[in-house]
Amino acid sequence: SDLDVVEIDGASNNGVEDVRNLRDAVSTRPLRDRRKVWIVDEVQRLSGPAFDALLKTLEEPPDHAVFVFATTDPHKIPDTIVSRCQVLEFRRLREADVRTKLEVVCGREGVDVAPDVIAALARGCRGGLRDAESMLDQAISIADGRVTLDDLEMVAGLARPERWLDLFEAIAEDRPADLLRVVADFLNRGGTERDLVEQAADALRDLLHVALIGEDALGVEPEPARRNRMRALAKLLGRDRLEAILGMLFELEARLQRSPLASRALLEWTLLRAARLSALLDLAALAD
Repeated sequence: SDLDVVEIDGASNNGVEDVRNLRDAVSTRPLRDRRKVWIVDEVQRLSGPAFDALLKTLEEPPDHAVFVFATTDPHKIPDTIVSRCQVLEFRRLREADVRTKLEVVCGREGVDVAPDVIAALARGCRGGLRDAESMLDQAISIADGRVTLDDLEMVAGLARPERWLDLFEAIAEDRPADLLRVVADFLNRGGTERDLVEQAADALRDLLHVALIGEDALGVEPEPARRNRMRALAKLLGRDRLEAILGMLFELEARLQRSPLASRALLEWTLLRAARLSALLDLAALAD
């Protein structure tokens, strides 16, 4: 409501003429405050000529003008602009902070959400609170009473941790039918092939950390039943296979972008190959 704070959407006001209008308006002195603040959101969406038109104003700004540029892609902003700014980088939130905030939201709204749903959201949003709140809102909208992991999987494609243990146990023991069933179940619940690869890579990284330091990649010790299962699985796979499968998932992620029509076949083929890694590693040792 402050007339001396002006917010501009850089995505829809990204032309030279828009910047010229901004440059002309900057000379207007504040009505009430000591400063007039111009907030440009998604500033990386400005065109090259628009940045050039803005540069002169940034070189010699009026004493009363303050610019705040917000962006999720700072590397897209020309160096000539960045060199005239003070850069403040905001880090992703910790899982514990997201979980606490979601618990506050659920309490304030009076909704019944299972604790494992909040834990899954806090972990799956990767430090993005807005994403976590959005997924929670969707899960609440379809839930019949208490929000469960089934609701979350249905709307957000965010699988429960046990599904990844099922998948990697099938890989470790070379059970192709069970492996394919886990993949089909994930996709039938609304997740995409890329969702599966991203979440599986995170779960596999957790297994690797459990194998090496006894806790998951975020420094959290899982509940006892899942922790014991993870440790047994990490021991069964071993460090070499864990690292090899993780590399296969990274390679698969790049290949999915190049072959979108064959995504499911590529996914299944890669995981079936991962299940045969023990034989391939043994052959490598024999060759050595």
